[in-house]
Amino acid sequence: MSTQSPRPDRESGTLAPAEKRTRDRIRATGRVRVRLVECELEGPSVDISRQGLAFLTGDSPSLLLTVDVRGERRHVRGKLVRLESAGEQLVEWGVRLDEPLPGFE
Repeated sequence: MSTQSPRPDRESGTLAPAEKRTRDRIRATGRVRVRLVECELEGPSVDISRQGLAFLTGDSPSLLLTVDVRGERRHVRGKLVRLESAGEQLVEWGVRLDEPLPGFE
């Protein structure tokens, strides 16, 4: 039995399996502001092409985030764990929080 929560597919709007998750998520409509704590990364390259490259790092950058959750502004810390293209001129950030948000334990 999978512990994955369904996730809406951006293109079709249908539900698709998400990454492994242990808790349900709620739809968020508030704004998020991110400040990078560490802004220099270094590591070996994986591959490179004319249009881009991939590389590895030993750690994720630390982030300071201001998040609107259920109408309340929260200040949290986390680590960047994923960046993914979300269409033309959009990037989806995946952040693992250092501490759980209150109300989501």
